[in-house]
Amino acid sequence: VGSATLNEAVTLAQLVLKVLTGPDRLVVNITEWAKRESAWTRLKVVEHRLSDAFILECLPVRLNSAGEVAITVPARFPADMSERAHVQDVESSTWLSIQRFLASNSRLTGPDARLLKEVLPTATRMLDMDVARGLLRLYVKALNDGWRENGAPLG
Repeated sequence: VGSATLNEAVTLAQLVLKVLTGPDRLVVNITEWAKRESAWTRLKVVEHRLSDAFILECLPVRLNSAGEVAITVPARFPADMSERAHVQDVESSTWLSIQRFLASNSRLTGPDARLLKEVLPTATRMLDMDVARGLLRLYVKALNDGWRENGAPLG
């Protein structure tokens, strides 16, 4: 068990203890009070936010090259637009920057290069949906490998 989980368990135990032993409990005998649904109903309304450290310990989280939580396609490209529209909103200079970045870091695979050929040089034909999805994954791959949209290095 990680330290964040232990810290969270102690914090939660203190909250439970406060509700069960507090002066406003409805039954003097703590054991009897703990058996009542009203005690647990009272505990449910106690405000508590789980720590980020605890959540990261509990959930399988991928980290990027800077040790930050990895960026995902849905997080970077909201579903309110189609994949094609997102790809078309990215300028060809950005795709070229991604291509150069991945190539210079030996991270540009053959399939990645084939995807980029669909947008470099600027393509005017309709993109296949699978190509659009692949390009968005490639964009996020570059972000997680250290490329930044504004040109600033990661970290």
